Amino acid sequence: MTKILIIGASGFVGSNLLSHFETLQVSVRVMSRKPQKINSDSSLTEIVKGDLDDPKSLLTSVKGIETIYYLSHAMGYAGADFENQEKVQAENLLSVIDPKVKIIYLSGILPSTELSKHLRSRKQVGDILRSAGNIVIEFRASIIIGEGSTSFEMVRSLVNRVPFILSAKWSQSFCQPISIVNVVQYLSLAESKKFLEATNFEIGDKDIFKYKDLLVEYAKFEGLRRPEIKIDDFPKELAAKLLAVVIPEYSEVGAKLIESIEHETIVTDGKAAKEFGIKPLPFDQVLGLVPQVKLEERNFDSFFRFLQNNHDLPDYLKGQVLMYTIEVKDSFDISSWIDNLNSIPLLKISKDQTKGFVLKIPFVGQIGIKLSPDNKKLLIAVEAKYFFQKAGFGLVNAVLSKIK
Repeated sequence: MTKILIIGASGFVGSNLLSHFETLQVSVRVMSRKPQKINSDSSLTEIVKGDLDDPKSLLTSVKGIETIYYLSHAMGYAGADFENQEKVQAENLLSVIDPKVKIIYLSGILPSTELSKHLRSRKQVGDILRSAGNIVIEFRASIIIGEGSTSFEMVRSLVNRVPFILSAKWSQSFCQPISIVNVVQYLSLAESKKFLEATNFEIGDKDIFKYKDLLVEYAKFEGLRRPEIKIDDFPKELAAKLLAVVIPEYSEVGAKLIESIEHETIVTDGKAAKEFGIKPLPFDQVLGLVPQVKLEERNFDSFFRFLQNNHDLPDYLKGQVLMYTIEVKDSFDISSWIDNLNSIPLLKISKDQTKGFVLKIPFVGQIGIKLSPDNKKLLIAVEAKYFFQKAGFGLVNAVLSKIK
């Protein structure tokens, strides 16, 4: 008889957990408002229809169940009222289950500062699930990396669709990503462990990054050159507006997630590693576990048109400096390389004590180039006369193409 119920099995985490159990030949029941969205052809998987907004519809789903995976999240479909809806849904589940049922819940790492609506809702749901005395095992994670993760797909899309990485003050907080592979391991192992009381575990993989550096690291992993633009006071509201143009498929959820990224979400203790013995993975290995998809070649024309026609963005982006950091070989000779740039039309090259070599082109701007103190990186600062001219990026690409 099936003893395990997964609520939210059509979502990113739930579908991966279901696939894991099916691989292990474990019998599970899965519940969804839209059962047709459950991807399974296993005879060991029982699919039932249930809606957390309707307590009566849950009765069949919870019958005979000893462990419930609570992986539901209303933020993607409930609009601005998702916080209240998630509260009601958690209360509805408690109203139809026995206090002896164990609940395994996936939440977010909670910073010590004031919580965003997203994280406040995650905390509230956990508090409600514990309120009836059930043994609740709550896993708290930062960004989960894997195909289908909204946070990860936003990173992947932004890097591929925007020719630079925007660094604002609110993107400087630290996060600790974790692979969906390790998340599923934690969730599945918790089912067989005997806990005497409700407890929570912060989970994360090996590396800690600033949020903006997730984009930097992903660009590096994909071999894409994306300069960084530092604008400390860039408004979140304007960033959300930019998301709506660049990644409209994630803009609604993305706008809500932006509220959370100024808060630090890193693991503060070693409880999870000690209890479950799961080895944290380095970030490049985490990315290597994600199935690679061929994204369409991006033509940035529409992006530059958006910059030119927007009444707010130019005031922030005008006159900004684009920073590139490129690793070079020990044998790299910057003087010889600069000599090779003379083939670029209209380019004027001079030398400056602080900026190193300075490359100027009329009506476009200038580029400062120098080696880092350890001679391992080429530091390139692009000062565009008009930031949203494509000519500025065209010049940079022409320069970078000369690097061997």
